[in-house]
Amino acid sequence: MEITLLPKVMMTENTMEVVSVRIGLISYNTHTIDLNFASPLHLYAFQQYLLSQGIDSTIIDYIPMEYRPHDVCHPLFDYTLNPKKKNREDGLQRWTKLFFEREKRFQRIQEFADRYFIKTSDTYTLETLPKIAQDFDCLICVSDVLWKYYPGVGFDRGFFSRAMLFREKRKYPML
Repeated sequence: MEITLLPKVMMTENTMEVVSVRIGLISYNTHTIDLNFASPLHLYAFQQYLLSQGIDSTIIDYIPMEYRPHDVCHPLFDYTLNPKKKNREDGLQRWTKLFFEREKRFQRIQEFADRYFIKTSDTYTLETLPKIAQDFDCLICVSDVLWKYYPGVGFDRGFFSRAMLFREKRKYPML
């Protein structure tokens, strides 16, 4: 994977130096239960804003905890494979009726992301996120939804606890 580096002037111990800052963007991107176009569009707009300011970034293709093992493209399968699923009969009826429409919507969002996102080539989960997080100097969480508390899951630690990965990194005040 190639990560774009951005030279920035930083002040360290009363001197100025040029360093490269590697920024990773983590958000709800194409992995959303509702296949909401707003999440990928918001992430794309933020990445474009950074680019307009001369700041390169890479979107981390992250699957949030609460969306696993959910099949985002085919939620019907979750209801057919899980007989204890809440509101199972309603879900079976709803997702059977929307099966092909849902598939098209998923493909459109995926095509948009593949075409316009500057993103990691691999997909990451909470367990594999440390492998990529170490490649960045800064992670920016680009969503207000990450503050949502999910019963039985809690807050997604992929957005929060990974900050511990940066405790040993050198800190720079940006000019």
